[in-house]
Amino acid sequence: MAEERNQRRLAAILAADVVGYSRLMGRDESGTLSAFAEDDMAAFPGRRLKDWDEFWRGAAWYQHQKDHDHLMDGLREAGLPE
Repeated sequence: MAEERNQRRLAAILAADVVGYSRLMGRDESGTLSAFAEDDMAAFPGRRLKDWDEFWRGAAWYQHQKDHDHLMDGLREAGLPE
């Protein structure tokens, strides 16, 4: 159930991102493409995802890390050993 909730959240984020991207492309297609190709690639070095499965695995890892951090914060606040 938690995985299904996470997938719905990520789908909503992706949908909002697509809407924003579509709006930018509608205003200035060549400017938007060049901005993404140059500025974002330089600002966020890394690699492109191969497929959606890789995206979902990364999203699951990120959620796992957030849950772990939340648990560790709770242990610290309770004064329990980590």
